[in-house]
Amino acid sequence: MKIRNTLLQTLLALVATLPNASLPALAQHPDDLLWNNYTQAGKDARNEHTFSQAESYFTAALDVAQKKKTVDQTQLALSLINLAETYAAESKYDHAKSFYEKALATATTAYGSDHPTVKDILVALGSVCESMSNYKEAENYFKLALSMGEKLSGNDSAPLVECLRHLAYDAKKLGNYAEAQSYVEQEIALIQKLSGSNSLSVTAALWDMAQIYQEQSNYDKAIPLYKQAIGIIKQQSGSKSELLAPYYVSLATCYQAINDNRNAEAAYKNAIGIARKDPNAKVAVLNSYAALLKQMGRTNDADSIQTQSQKLQAKLHPDRGLDTSQ
Repeated sequence: MKIRNTLLQTLLALVATLPNASLPALAQHPDDLLWNNYTQAGKDARNEHTFSQAESYFTAALDVAQKKKTVDQTQLALSLINLAETYAAESKYDHAKSFYEKALATATTAYGSDHPTVKDILVALGSVCESMSNYKEAENYFKLALSMGEKLSGNDSAPLVECLRHLAYDAKKLGNYAEAQSYVEQEIALIQKLSGSNSLSVTAALWDMAQIYQEQSNYDKAIPLYKQAIGIIKQQSGSKSELLAPYYVSLATCYQAINDNRNAEAAYKNAIGIARKDPNAKVAVLNSYAALLKQMGRTNDADSIQTQSQKLQAKLHPDRGLDTSQ
Protein backbone atom coordinates (compact mmCIF):
# COMPACT_ATOMS: atom_id res chain seq x y z
CA MET A 1 0.00 0.00 0.00
CA LYS A 2 1.45 3.39 -0.94
CA ILE A 3 0.65 5.96 1.72
CA ARG A 4 -0.40 9.32 0.35
CA ASN A 5 1.01 11.94 2.68
CA THR A 6 1.04 15.00 0.38
CA LEU A 7 -1.96 16.63 2.07
CA LEU A 8 -0.60 16.05 5.55
CA GLN A 9 2.81 17.40 4.58
CA THR A 10 1.20 20.47 2.97
CA LEU A 11 -0.85 21.18 6.10
CA LEU A 12 2.21 20.79 8.28
CA ALA A 13 4.17 23.17 6.06
CA LEU A 14 1.39 25.77 6.33
CA VAL A 15 1.32 25.43 10.11
CA ALA A 16 5.07 25.91 10.19
CA THR A 17 4.71 29.37 8.56
CA LEU A 18 2.54 30.70 11.42
CA PRO A 19 4.09 32.96 14.09
CA ASN A 20 6.07 30.94 16.58
CA ALA A 21 4.05 32.20 19.54
CA SER A 22 0.91 30.50 18.19
CA LEU A 23 2.52 27.14 17.45
CA PRO A 24 2.02 24.01 19.54
CA ALA A 25 5.31 22.38 20.51
CA LEU A 26 5.08 19.55 17.95
CA ALA A 27 4.03 21.86 15.11
CA GLN A 28 7.46 23.48 15.26
CA HIS A 29 8.87 20.17 14.03
CA PRO A 30 6.71 18.88 11.15
CA ASP A 31 8.95 15.87 10.54
CA ASP A 32 8.54 14.75 14.15
CA LEU A 33 4.76 15.06 13.93
CA LEU A 34 4.74 13.15 10.65
CA TRP A 35 6.96 10.41 12.15
CA ASN A 36 4.70 10.16 15.20
CA ASN A 37 1.58 9.90 13.02
CA TYR A 38 3.04 7.17 10.82
CA THR A 39 4.36 5.26 13.83
CA GLN A 40 1.02 5.34 15.66
CA ALA A 41 -0.83 4.34 12.50
CA GLY A 42 1.56 1.42 12.09
CA LYS A 43 1.02 0.27 15.67
CA ASP A 44 -2.75 0.50 15.25
CA ALA A 45 -2.59 -1.54 12.02
CA ARG A 46 -0.34 -4.15 13.63
CA ASN A 47 -2.68 -4.47 16.61
CA GLU A 48 -5.48 -5.17 14.14
CA HIS A 49 -3.27 -7.74 12.35
CA THR A 50 -3.35 -5.76 9.10
CA PHE A 51 0.35 -6.33 8.69
CA SER A 52 0.78 -5.06 5.14
CA GLN A 53 -0.59 -1.67 6.21
CA ALA A 54 1.62 -1.72 9.29
CA GLU A 55 4.66 -2.39 7.11
CA SER A 56 3.77 0.58 4.91
CA TYR A 57 3.27 2.98 7.79
CA PHE A 58 6.46 1.90 9.56
CA THR A 59 8.40 2.12 6.28
CA ALA A 60 7.08 5.65 5.82
CA ALA A 61 8.15 6.52 9.37
CA LEU A 62 11.60 5.08 8.67
CA ASP A 63 11.81 7.16 5.50
CA VAL A 64 10.97 10.33 7.44
CA ALA A 65 13.60 9.52 10.07
CA GLN A 66 16.27 8.85 7.45
CA LYS A 67 15.60 12.04 5.46
CA LYS A 68 15.70 14.52 8.35
CA LYS A 69 18.44 17.12 8.06
CA THR A 70 19.76 15.99 11.41
CA VAL A 71 19.11 12.28 11.74
CA ASP A 72 17.43 11.34 15.04
CA GLN A 73 19.08 8.02 15.91
CA THR A 74 16.35 7.27 18.45
CA GLN A 75 13.56 7.62 15.87
CA LEU A 76 15.62 5.63 13.41
CA ALA A 77 16.16 2.80 15.89
CA LEU A 78 12.49 2.69 16.89
CA SER A 79 11.41 2.61 13.24
CA LEU A 80 13.70 -0.33 12.55
CA ILE A 81 12.45 -2.13 15.66
CA ASN A 82 8.82 -1.58 14.66
CA LEU A 83 9.45 -3.03 11.22
CA ALA A 84 11.36 -5.98 12.67
CA GLU A 85 8.56 -6.72 15.15
CA THR A 86 5.99 -6.59 12.36
CA TYR A 87 7.95 -8.99 10.15
CA ALA A 88 8.43 -11.34 13.10
CA ALA A 89 4.67 -11.30 13.76
CA GLU A 90 4.18 -12.35 10.13
CA SER A 91 6.81 -15.12 10.48
CA LYS A 92 8.97 -13.32 7.91
CA TYR A 93 12.02 -14.16 9.95
CA ASP A 94 14.69 -13.30 7.36
CA HIS A 95 13.34 -9.76 7.11
CA ALA A 96 12.85 -9.53 10.88
CA LYS A 97 16.45 -10.60 11.53
CA SER A 98 17.81 -8.10 9.03
CA PHE A 99 15.93 -5.18 10.56
CA TYR A 100 16.76 -6.22 14.13
CA GLU A 101 20.44 -6.29 13.16
CA LYS A 102 20.15 -2.77 11.76
CA ALA A 103 18.24 -1.71 14.87
CA LEU A 104 20.98 -3.16 17.09
CA ALA A 105 23.66 -1.07 15.43
CA THR A 106 21.50 2.06 15.45
CA ALA A 107 20.30 1.62 19.05
CA THR A 108 23.89 1.13 20.21
CA THR A 109 24.73 4.49 18.63
CA ALA A 110 21.60 6.15 20.01
CA TYR A 111 21.61 4.79 23.56
CA GLY A 112 25.06 3.33 24.17
CA SER A 113 26.09 -0.32 24.31
CA ASP A 114 24.76 -0.99 27.84
CA HIS A 115 21.12 0.04 27.58
CA PRO A 116 17.85 -1.88 28.16
CA THR A 117 16.71 -1.27 24.57
CA VAL A 118 19.91 -2.83 23.24
CA LYS A 119 19.39 -5.83 25.53
CA ASP A 120 15.79 -6.18 24.33
CA ILE A 121 16.94 -6.21 20.71
CA LEU A 122 19.47 -8.94 21.52
CA VAL A 123 16.66 -11.01 23.08
CA ALA A 124 14.46 -10.40 20.04
CA LEU A 125 17.30 -11.44 17.70
CA GLY A 126 17.80 -14.59 19.71
CA SER A 127 14.09 -15.43 19.49
CA VAL A 128 14.04 -14.87 15.73
CA CYS A 129 17.10 -17.10 15.29
CA GLU A 130 15.35 -19.82 17.32
CA SER A 131 12.36 -19.55 14.99
CA MET A 132 14.77 -20.07 12.09
CA SER A 133 16.35 -23.07 13.90
CA ASN A 134 19.66 -21.18 14.10
CA TYR A 135 20.25 -22.30 17.67
CA LYS A 136 23.96 -21.53 17.85
CA GLU A 137 23.43 -17.96 16.70
CA ALA A 138 20.47 -17.63 19.06
CA GLU A 139 22.64 -18.88 21.91
CA ASN A 140 25.24 -16.18 21.17
CA TYR A 141 22.62 -13.41 21.28
CA PHE A 142 21.11 -14.68 24.54
CA LYS A 143 24.55 -14.93 26.15
CA LEU A 144 25.16 -11.27 25.26
CA ALA A 145 21.71 -10.33 26.59
CA LEU A 146 22.33 -12.26 29.81
CA SER A 147 25.68 -10.56 30.37
CA MET A 148 24.16 -7.14 29.69
CA GLY A 149 21.19 -7.88 31.93
CA GLU A 150 23.54 -8.73 34.80
CA LYS A 151 25.34 -5.40 34.32
CA LEU A 152 22.09 -3.44 34.14
CA SER A 153 20.09 -5.08 36.91
CA GLY A 154 22.41 -7.32 38.89
CA ASN A 155 22.46 -11.10 39.16
CA ASP A 156 19.05 -11.38 40.82
CA SER A 157 16.72 -9.65 38.36
CA ALA A 158 13.61 -11.14 36.75
CA PRO A 159 14.64 -10.38 33.11
CA LEU A 160 17.53 -12.82 33.49
CA VAL A 161 15.06 -15.71 33.83
CA GLU A 162 13.98 -15.35 30.20
CA CYS A 163 17.57 -15.41 28.96
CA LEU A 164 18.42 -18.47 31.05
CA ARG A 165 15.38 -20.34 29.77
CA HIS A 166 16.24 -19.57 26.15
CA LEU A 167 19.86 -20.57 26.71
CA ALA A 168 18.74 -23.89 28.17
CA TYR A 169 16.46 -24.46 25.18
CA ASP A 170 19.20 -23.66 22.67
CA ALA A 171 21.76 -25.84 24.47
CA LYS A 172 19.27 -28.72 24.48
CA LYS A 173 18.59 -28.28 20.76
CA LEU A 174 22.34 -28.35 20.14
CA GLY A 175 22.61 -31.58 22.14
CA ASN A 176 24.52 -29.96 24.99
CA TYR A 177 22.41 -31.47 27.77
CA ALA A 178 24.83 -30.80 30.64
CA GLU A 179 24.98 -27.13 29.68
CA ALA A 180 21.19 -27.00 29.31
CA GLN A 181 20.81 -28.54 32.75
CA SER A 182 23.15 -25.96 34.25
CA TYR A 183 21.11 -23.09 32.79
CA VAL A 184 17.85 -24.54 34.13
CA GLU A 185 19.40 -25.01 37.58
CA GLN A 186 20.33 -21.31 37.54
CA GLU A 187 16.83 -20.47 36.33
CA ILE A 188 15.16 -22.45 39.13
CA ALA A 189 17.41 -20.94 41.79
CA LEU A 190 16.73 -17.41 40.54
CA ILE A 191 12.94 -17.91 40.36
CA GLN A 192 12.87 -19.39 43.86
CA LYS A 193 14.88 -16.45 45.15
CA LEU A 194 12.61 -13.91 43.47
CA SER A 195 9.20 -15.56 43.89
CA GLY A 196 9.53 -18.39 46.39
CA SER A 197 9.93 -22.14 46.03
CA ASN A 198 6.22 -22.74 45.38
CA SER A 199 5.75 -20.09 42.72
CA LEU A 200 3.95 -21.12 39.54
CA SER A 201 6.92 -19.72 37.65
CA VAL A 202 9.01 -22.53 39.09
CA THR A 203 6.83 -25.14 37.35
CA ALA A 204 7.93 -23.98 33.89
CA ALA A 205 11.58 -24.43 34.87
CA LEU A 206 10.81 -27.84 36.39
CA TRP A 207 9.18 -28.75 33.07
CA ASP A 208 12.32 -27.70 31.20
CA MET A 209 14.53 -29.82 33.46
CA ALA A 210 12.22 -32.83 33.21
CA GLN A 211 12.21 -32.53 29.43
CA ILE A 212 16.00 -32.55 29.37
CA TYR A 213 16.07 -35.79 31.37
CA GLN A 214 13.22 -37.32 29.37
CA GLU A 215 14.97 -36.68 26.06
CA GLN A 216 17.94 -38.61 27.44
CA SER A 217 15.64 -41.46 28.57
CA ASN A 218 16.50 -40.66 32.17
CA TYR A 219 12.94 -41.24 33.33
CA ASP A 220 13.79 -41.82 36.99
CA LYS A 221 14.91 -38.19 37.23
CA ALA A 222 12.19 -36.75 34.98
CA ILE A 223 9.25 -38.30 36.86
CA PRO A 224 9.90 -36.62 40.27
CA LEU A 225 10.22 -33.23 38.55
CA TYR A 226 6.87 -33.59 36.77
CA LYS A 227 5.29 -34.68 40.06
CA GLN A 228 6.85 -31.73 41.90
CA ALA A 229 5.45 -29.32 39.30
CA ILE A 230 2.02 -30.95 39.52
CA GLY A 231 2.06 -30.53 43.29
CA ILE A 232 2.86 -26.81 43.02
CA ILE A 233 0.15 -26.21 40.41
CA LYS A 234 -2.43 -28.01 42.54
CA GLN A 235 -1.43 -25.93 45.55
CA GLN A 236 -1.54 -22.62 43.67
CA SER A 237 -4.35 -23.17 41.14
CA GLY A 238 -6.36 -26.17 42.30
CA SER A 239 -6.51 -29.81 41.27
CA LYS A 240 -8.61 -29.08 38.17
CA SER A 241 -6.35 -26.40 36.70
CA GLU A 242 -5.88 -26.75 32.95
CA LEU A 243 -2.20 -26.04 33.52
CA LEU A 244 -1.88 -29.60 34.80
CA ALA A 245 -2.81 -31.40 31.57
CA PRO A 246 0.57 -31.32 29.76
CA TYR A 247 2.39 -32.31 32.96
CA TYR A 248 0.13 -35.34 33.40
CA VAL A 249 0.61 -36.35 29.75
CA SER A 250 4.40 -36.12 29.99
CA LEU A 251 4.31 -37.98 33.28
CA ALA A 252 2.23 -40.71 31.62
CA THR A 253 4.70 -41.07 28.73
CA CYS A 254 7.56 -41.45 31.22
CA TYR A 255 5.71 -44.18 33.11
CA GLN A 256 4.81 -45.83 29.81
CA ALA A 257 8.46 -45.82 28.74
CA ILE A 258 9.45 -47.80 31.84
CA ASN A 259 6.44 -50.13 31.50
CA ASP A 260 4.72 -48.78 34.60
CA ASN A 261 1.35 -49.02 32.89
CA ARG A 262 -0.73 -48.64 36.05
CA ASN A 263 0.69 -45.20 36.84
CA ALA A 264 0.69 -44.28 33.15
CA GLU A 265 -3.04 -45.01 32.93
CA ALA A 266 -3.75 -42.98 36.08
CA ALA A 267 -1.86 -40.01 34.65
CA TYR A 268 -3.72 -40.21 31.32
CA LYS A 269 -7.06 -40.34 33.15
CA ASN A 270 -6.13 -37.24 35.11
CA ALA A 271 -5.14 -35.46 31.90
CA ILE A 272 -8.42 -36.40 30.18
CA GLY A 273 -10.47 -35.02 33.08
CA ILE A 274 -8.58 -31.73 33.02
CA ALA A 275 -8.46 -31.31 29.24
CA ARG A 276 -12.26 -31.31 28.98
CA LYS A 277 -12.28 -27.55 28.25
CA ASP A 278 -9.82 -27.95 25.36
CA PRO A 279 -11.30 -30.39 22.83
CA ASN A 280 -8.19 -30.55 20.66
CA ALA A 281 -6.00 -31.35 23.65
CA LYS A 282 -8.50 -33.94 24.81
CA VAL A 283 -8.39 -35.68 21.41
CA ALA A 284 -4.60 -35.98 21.65
CA VAL A 285 -4.77 -37.37 25.18
CA LEU A 286 -7.53 -39.85 24.26
CA ASN A 287 -5.45 -41.14 21.34
CA SER A 288 -2.38 -41.60 23.56
CA TYR A 289 -4.46 -43.34 26.21
CA ALA A 290 -5.98 -45.65 23.59
CA ALA A 291 -2.48 -46.55 22.37
CA LEU A 292 -1.48 -47.45 25.95
CA LEU A 293 -4.55 -49.67 26.37
CA LYS A 294 -3.76 -51.49 23.12
CA GLN A 295 -0.20 -52.00 24.33
CA MET A 296 -1.63 -53.52 27.50
CA GLY A 297 -3.79 -55.90 25.46
CA ARG A 298 -7.06 -54.23 26.52
CA THR A 299 -8.44 -53.99 23.01
CA ASN A 300 -12.08 -53.37 23.91
CA ASP A 301 -11.20 -50.54 26.27
CA ALA A 302 -8.87 -49.08 23.65
CA ASP A 303 -11.62 -49.20 21.00
CA SER A 304 -14.03 -47.45 23.37
CA ILE A 305 -11.57 -44.63 24.04
CA GLN A 306 -10.76 -44.36 20.33
CA THR A 307 -14.47 -44.03 19.54
CA GLN A 308 -14.71 -41.14 22.03
CA SER A 309 -11.82 -39.47 20.23
CA GLN A 310 -13.40 -39.97 16.80
CA LYS A 311 -16.75 -38.56 17.91
CA LEU A 312 -15.05 -35.54 19.42
CA GLN A 313 -13.05 -34.98 16.24
CA ALA A 314 -16.26 -35.21 14.19
CA LYS A 315 -17.78 -32.42 16.33
CA LEU A 316 -14.68 -30.30 15.90
CA HIS A 317 -14.50 -30.92 12.14
CA PRO A 318 -18.01 -31.82 10.89
CA ASP A 319 -16.90 -31.38 7.26
CA ARG A 320 -14.53 -34.35 7.62
CA GLY A 321 -17.06 -36.83 8.94
CA LEU A 322 -16.27 -39.62 11.39
CA ASP A 323 -12.70 -40.90 11.04
CA THR A 324 -12.60 -44.61 11.81
CA SER A 325 -9.14 -45.24 10.40
CA GLN A 326 -7.28 -44.72 13.69
